Amino acid sequence: MEQRRSKTRRATLLVRLSGAAVVFALIGAACGGGTDAGQEDAAAPATSTAPEPGQNAAAGAMASEGVDSGAVKLNQTLTAGLVEHEYLAGIAVAMGVQFGLESDAFTAAAGALDANTVDLGKSIGSIYGADAESAFLDSWRKHIGFFVDYTAGQTTGDEAKVAQARKNLDGYRRDFGELVEGATEGALPKEAVAGALEPHVKSTLAAIDAVAGVERANGFVLLKTAASHMPHIADALSGAISEQFPDEFDGDVSSGAADLQQALTARLVENEYLAGIAVMQALTNDGNVESPQFEAAAAALDQNSVDLSKAVGSIYGPEAEKAFLDSWRKHIGFFVDYTLGRATGDRAMVAKARRDLDGYRQDFGELLEGATEGILPAEAVADALVPHVESTMKAIDATVAFTSGRPKGDPFMLLKTAAAHMPHIATSISGAVVEQFPEKF
Repeated sequence: MEQRRSKTRRATLLVRLSGAAVVFALIGAACGGGTDAGQEDAAAPATSTAPEPGQNAAAGAMASEGVDSGAVKLNQTLTAGLVEHEYLAGIAVAMGVQFGLESDAFTAAAGALDANTVDLGKSIGSIYGADAESAFLDSWRKHIGFFVDYTAGQTTGDEAKVAQARKNLDGYRRDFGELVEGATEGALPKEAVAGALEPHVKSTLAAIDAVAGVERANGFVLLKTAASHMPHIADALSGAISEQFPDEFDGDVSSGAADLQQALTARLVENEYLAGIAVMQALTNDGNVESPQFEAAAAALDQNSVDLSKAVGSIYGPEAEKAFLDSWRKHIGFFVDYTLGRATGDRAMVAKARRDLDGYRQDFGELLEGATEGILPAEAVADALVPHVESTMKAIDATVAFTSGRPKGDPFMLLKTAAAHMPHIATSISGAVVEQFPEKF
């Protein structure tokens, strides 16, 4: 009887997740391509001579001076970390709303969020020392706690708790402003910092309201809006720090090259997290692609794809924009196929998705080689994408195991690892574009 129920659930999940692929197809994520699946080992890795994750030499070697100065690299680091913070906070809220603040899902998501907090703290500590790092960690963790309180208040209808959380967040903005003003020796006045944090707080609260069902809106699109404020905060911080320590952080964080690298970094990190959210929402709703949670996540993910394509189109024109969008949506569809294969135990589907993703790397490499007039060689691009593909598949594997009740690895930390490769890709692309069009950047 148990075996029959397991087969029935597998068939149901297969149909529902097949529906997920259809949803992505309808928004442009074509899931076809590649050759027919054979009987090869589904666990076989993509073949490449690329370096190990975190050691992306192909990306680093192609960075130009415009995107490789100390100040610009600091700006990129802070941008990636702050955008990641917003998404990990959003994921933790979603897990808390769906499964409860005492659940394993919320605990795991909160752990990944705290790992991001520690990373940000280390960045601050590397500049201002251990005391500043400790002060940052205390303040940053406190404001995350206030958002958790707000979530708890909204989900339980505790208006007093909601009001207190809002009051605490207002106080946090002022306190953090004082912390930053002191560290930057007045380069960033506390009032300016408190004001700059207001959009972050308000937009995050709006996203929580939507996820908690208090307001009728797409919570993941609102989360995307909240994340869009983070590069501005990174600009302010990196600009003040580079002014304070010009010898260590040379370069111009307001240059066209810095803006391009920052925009690509923010969008690519966002893409990884929105893809992870879509996978999580599909699997936690038993593959139900008609659930409002999955539909909301898929819509936010496709908005990100459109944003990335517009960035490409602004440089290379409408034909390149369309080619990029078609290619990018297609590779998202291949990850959907991979998820479907893993969730249903279909080894042939997993193997085919792997081959399709290998083909995508080659095709995308050729696309970039053509656009950059050979500055980015196709093979180098294909190799640079290996860590992205492999780490994303590992995160999917862990998510499938986690949602099936047989956890194997932390899906949120693995998603964080996957997102860590995106700045390397942003550096590679932006460096090539700056080299190609030095007069524009």
